[in-house]
Amino acid sequence: MKSVVKIIKIEFRVKMKHLKHIFKGQWTASIILSVFFYQLSIGEAFAHGKYDNTDTLFVAQDGSSEFKTVGEAVEVCRAFMEYKKVIFVKKGIYKEKVIIPSWLTNIEIIGEDRDQTVITYDDHANLPMATYRPSTLDPLTSPNPSCRRGTPPPTGGDRGGNHTHPSTLAPRPSTLDSQPSTLDPIPSTLNPQPSTLDSQPKIGTFRTYTVKVEGCGITFRNITIENNAPRKGQAVALHTEGDRLLFVNCRILGNQDTIYTGMENTRLYFKDCYIDGTTDFIFGPSTAWFEGCEIRSKVNSYVTAASTPKYIRYGYIFHNCKLTADEGVDKVYLGRPWRAYAHTLFIDCDLGSHIVAEGWQNWPDYHDPAQEGTVRYQEYNNCGAGANPQARVPWSRQLTQQEAAAITPLEVFGCTQWITE
Repeated sequence: MKSVVKIIKIEFRVKMKHLKHIFKGQWTASIILSVFFYQLSIGEAFAHGKYDNTDTLFVAQDGSSEFKTVGEAVEVCRAFMEYKKVIFVKKGIYKEKVIIPSWLTNIEIIGEDRDQTVITYDDHANLPMATYRPSTLDPLTSPNPSCRRGTPPPTGGDRGGNHTHPSTLAPRPSTLDSQPSTLDPIPSTLNPQPSTLDSQPKIGTFRTYTVKVEGCGITFRNITIENNAPRKGQAVALHTEGDRLLFVNCRILGNQDTIYTGMENTRLYFKDCYIDGTTDFIFGPSTAWFEGCEIRSKVNSYVTAASTPKYIRYGYIFHNCKLTADEGVDKVYLGRPWRAYAHTLFIDCDLGSHIVAEGWQNWPDYHDPAQEGTVRYQEYNNCGAGANPQARVPWSRQLTQQEAAAITPLEVFGCTQWITE
């Protein structure tokens, strides 16, 4: 549209030279020119749409702004914006499932107050499918390969490489006594009797998100994302699939499976965030850097469950982070491998006394214990009562100073402009 308008303007100026000779005066030509460009500007505004600009969108749960939910503000954003669009969310509790779809880029969602601006929901894996209420964007979403970096992963089986998208795999078993959830289709009976709900298919881990980010170049700042479901199964607060995702001064709260970094070959950066959970509360195949974050364990269990593919060098990197725990928690592992080539590194971190001396544990449910040599678990220069390099499992590594110095955001991500701009 802009190029068309530009051509029209050029053609009009040429014709105006002839109009001056016809009308024999400057005033008449000026009036015609003014009227023309006024009408042209109106047409240009309609072509762009009300929200196709850099103006900030405001969200207020109490109705004092144009939008009452975060999802409503996301809906009006133009696809594949070349400019940054800010959504400012005022203090309040926003109970909604939010999707940033794959066709949206360059959006920054900013909370008015980190602790008092909360996006929350309460789905968990063992809810009956018949009771599931997805986001309105759910049927339309699909991974967007156009904003990923690199080439598609090679084909191959799941064992040893995890070259398939994790969400297509069998659901991860809960640590509870419940049966593993399934991803079966929605049953035809929409309103079953309560007595039949227990026998219905369950929604599974990957539908439980509170916020799902499929778009690329998305930033969350100064806000809380929470899944406050009861401890009845996996319950994801943040589910990521986009590339170049930035989380600054955020709280991400949950229990089992708080953060699911759900797409390999994507890059995430968490800075000065607070993240808590129970079991495997940071898990998946993405490459993610955690800088200056507090990672808090709420029960005796595992912090991470990376599923880094074999062909990707870096998985989770925790730098200058502090690992803490609730009162009474005294037996937590840094991680267990969800897949055989899991990569996790803790560097210059303060590890609390709740971290066990072994540091890491195998996960025989997902790969042969004999393949412990393929797992890439590393540490360097950690401190605190939980830092015990001499007692770590033999299949983990302590990096040398030279090796650790080479691991920087630029080395890991390939570029860092999206972090600093």
